[in-house]
Amino acid sequence: MASTDIPRFGRGNAKLPDSTLTFSLPSGFTCPGALQCLAKADRETGRIADGSRQEFRCFEASAECRLTSVRKHRWHNFDLLRQRDADSMAALLLRGIDAARQIKSTHVRWFTGGDFFSPSMRDAVIAAAMETSDLIHYAYTKSLPFFIIDRDPGEIYPEPPLASLPPNLLITASWGGRFDWLIPAGGFRRSACVVNTIEQAEAAGLAIDTTDRLAWQPEPTHFCHLTHGTQPTGSLASQAIQARKRRGEFSGYSAKRKAIQSSSSPHA
Repeated sequence: MASTDIPRFGRGNAKLPDSTLTFSLPSGFTCPGALQCLAKADRETGRIADGSRQEFRCFEASAECRLTSVRKHRWHNFDLLRQRDADSMAALLLRGIDAARQIKSTHVRWFTGGDFFSPSMRDAVIAAAMETSDLIHYAYTKSLPFFIIDRDPGEIYPEPPLASLPPNLLITASWGGRFDWLIPAGGFRRSACVVNTIEQAEAAGLAIDTTDRLAWQPEPTHFCHLTHGTQPTGSLASQAIQARKRRGEFSGYSAKRKAIQSSSSPHA
């Protein structure tokens, strides 16, 4: 099979170490549950279209806006997968993982851009995780209905909604989408939200995660991320980022920040 027929996985980014493989799809176009973060970068021009109920702009959509190569990479993956069934998708994903992984590879971060766009995509990722049990797979998702089994929606359940997930695939329910009510109703024990300030995180009693560690550690928990990246001019998110930057607090990811963290932690 030619390399052009294989999904493309990255190795690390400004946030993640090179031991983490990353997989992405076009942001917004593959995010059926997106709401507060919804943004789409035009496939050809990169021009951003923000959702009508957006509160903060998807960081990955901003990356697609800036970089033609990122858009091409993600649309390549989507075009290759979207018309296939779960089995053929899984086979392609495994080829992509095999082509990208190295001896030092330990994790696979699904959907740095994009999301589970169909039940078949969900099943393909599950199958890929099962076939690579030596790797820790994890994903954030707002496509929550794909992970809810047939239960009474009026009840609260203490157990995870999809018991058949392999132990090396960890799902974080992402707040701020169309299906937020399913997080408590479905029993998701690991969730993440986005806040503008450290004070908001402290008031909610949530740890701030800037390394993805809380998304893949074995013990599930609820946590948050700080807004970052390019935000609409004058928005609350933009103002909060600038205020944090002036105070010397976290305001975004960069190669310099990654180098500093990597020197102190192998999982930074």
